[in-house]
Amino acid sequence: MKLRLSEDEMLALWRRRRGLEPLHNDCAVTRTDGIDIDAYLRDEMKGWYMNLLDIGEERMLSPRDIARLTAVRPVEAGVSRVALPDGCRRVLSVELTGFDSPAIVTTDVASPLVRAQGNPFARGARHRPVALVVSGGVMMLYTAPSAGVPRIERMMCVVEPDEGFYELDEAALSLIPGIEC
Repeated sequence: MKLRLSEDEMLALWRRRRGLEPLHNDCAVTRTDGIDIDAYLRDEMKGWYMNLLDIGEERMLSPRDIARLTAVRPVEAGVSRVALPDGCRRVLSVELTGFDSPAIVTTDVASPLVRAQGNPFARGARHRPVALVVSGGVMMLYTAPSAGVPRIERMMCVVEPDEGFYELDEAALSLIPGIEC
């Protein structure tokens, strides 16, 4: 089940996982020093969540179809540039209208697959387009030079949710680190 948790709801989960709740308040203790545990946990959970978005398994996330938020701009025959919207952390899949299969998505600019895209005869084709996601929120699409400018039909991405919210699959909650002894 996909969840959308507010920051306070996520903090409550983290407090329970870290053994800080439920509170046993059957006695009173007075302190005049200490650290802000909630601030510490908020920083820790934000870092954990960003890491989950960047490298977590797709089934643990809540990907979105952002095809309607993108525009394909031709660079040359068989090569197009797509500016990714703000907050897009990872492209999971790209389906192009009229193509036989989804694009092969990669981020490895040094791979033999990507190097082959420089050759119009070895470039991705109708049955095997290639999507190279490069830094700076840019994705390059490689298709056969005769294919024209492709149209993105579906593009599933990991996108940062609105500020103060966490979107993930319920199974990802098991990845929250517990008490370290």
